Amino acid sequence: MALQWVQDNINKFGGDPTKVTLFGESAGGYSIKQLMVQPPSPLPFHAVIMESAQMDRVGDPLCSYNNTLNHFGCASQASPIACLRQVSATDLVTFISQKGMPFAPVEDKVTQTYDTRPLIQSKKLANVPILIGTNAAEGRVISAAFGFDNSTATETAKNFTQDTFVGASFQQSVLDAYSALQSNIYLFVAAVFTDLPFTCTTGSIANLTASNGYSTWRYIYDAAFPNQAYFSNPGAYHSSEIAQVFGTYTKLESSSGGPTSDQAKLSWYMQTTWANFAKNPSVGPGWPAVGTSSGLELGNIGGVDKTGEKTVQLSSVDSVCTVWKPVLDLGF
Repeated sequence: MALQWVQDNINKFGGDPTKVTLFGESAGGYSIKQLMVQPPSPLPFHAVIMESAQMDRVGDPLCSYNNTLNHFGCASQASPIACLRQVSATDLVTFISQKGMPFAPVEDKVTQTYDTRPLIQSKKLANVPILIGTNAAEGRVISAAFGFDNSTATETAKNFTQDTFVGASFQQSVLDAYSALQSNIYLFVAAVFTDLPFTCTTGSIANLTASNGYSTWRYIYDAAFPNQAYFSNPGAYHSSEIAQVFGTYTKLESSSGGPTSDQAKLSWYMQTTWANFAKNPSVGPGWPAVGTSSGLELGNIGGVDKTGEKTVQLSSVDSVCTVWKPVLDLGF
């Protein structure tokens, strides 16, 4: 519906309906991936930008639903859903939160499919240029939200791993992969939540699309600024690139300070790069496409060059991804 509205009205705003570029961040990037693998016809866009399009294989929603029914005594009722609707929202949220039960989208193969690999390999993916990337420290905001940035946090890397993943052998492989971080639970959890759902999933998508003939460019955003430091040692956390892409960084202020000149320059660079890609995506964002330059294909934004991009090896962020292969092999 929204895409059709754009097609019908963009010319009234001086736009070209044949040159629509979609871009979204986090769940927005994930939604674009779903639209890409199940594209409408005729195709209403000519390129996509996916920022931090996370993995969404987080449990069985039907199992979570049945557990909720059982807990509130609704499973045996003539209409379980009618019974559940009588439960207060507060009680529902409390139970679901305490149990950590996921309610991921239901797979219907129309708006949601968990394993996109067969669709990419069979060339069902929308044939448009792709710009896809992640942030260097996506998981730090997640780790902080769990309270692991607190100096009094008592959780250990071993306990966290055992509570989160199944299988002693796999648990040990995760501990070994991040052995240098085991003494710092904040950074350990942050690295896990950066690499599995974001970095390694994005790398797998980019490698698969590129190897199947789709023009794919990949970036990693690696900048941190004082006015976005809302918790200690934040790094380039999940969503922190948005202010630079939209130019709203001037409105941000934290106890650590306000906007900086490097931030202004980086924002200008990112806005220019995103806009130029939207205008002429076939030429790319300014660094080599995945699969075209022996791995020297990752646009590092705001890290090596604080105000722009420096191309680095994909292996600089992907070397740890071998430990996550058993999970990625389930689909992405």
